[in-house]
Amino acid sequence: LKTIGEGSVRGTGTAEWDNCLALFVNVGSSRFSNEFFRDGREVAWFGSRRQCNQGALRRTMEAYRQRRQGERGGGQGQDQKARQEHGEEQAGGDARVLLFCREANAPYVFLGDLELTFVDARASPAKLVWRLKCYDFLTENTATSS
Repeated sequence: LKTIGEGSVRGTGTAEWDNCLALFVNVGSSRFSNEFFRDGREVAWFGSRRQCNQGALRRTMEAYRQRRQGERGGGQGQDQKARQEHGEEQAGGDARVLLFCREANAPYVFLGDLELTFVDARASPAKLVWRLKCYDFLTENTATSS
């Protein structure tokens, strides 16, 4: 794996590679209210201004804003179309975002791909809500493996 920048997760909660962004979320013990809701289908994550203004996370937030504008009749921007055509983004404009999650001092568990569903950039730190794309797969396999 080739990381972008320093490649350190410690203190940032993120690691960016050439082809994706990984979020490392601590639940139940963080100074932020990282929590699952909607029966575990979505998770809240808080990002600093620095995190939200760089790399894949910034592009994902921009794609989210463009989708929201498109829903209101604004259409898809030319920059987003060009990035998709050159394979720089997944369909829908998002960078691939992966979730690793843990409770206090426990090992991280990989929970799959995420889709950004809500941004409150006015909050400090910014609040981002992500939908677990493979929620059904995770819950079906957890239920059958017990």
